[in-house]
Amino acid sequence: MAYITESQKSKLNAVISEKGLALMINQYLLENGLPELEVRKLHLRPKRQNMDLKAAVPRCVHGKPMVEVCTMSGICKWECDH
Repeated sequence: MAYITESQKSKLNAVISEKGLALMINQYLLENGLPELEVRKLHLRPKRQNMDLKAAVPRCVHGKPMVEVCTMSGICKWECDH
């Protein structure tokens, strides 16, 4: 397992913010038809092993099913079916 000090972690997070990586991602989202999404802050953290991806999918109210909606560029997101 890699080890990174808190100082190194802080410096890396500062570079990510100051150099505009979040800004670049937000511009990409906007250009690809996802203006309702944005990156505010990026954090460096250890990888999780055996992460259950279904747990990250939001749920709909009133029993409406989730549908995957994709843009022309291949960016997909989950939305409640209308």
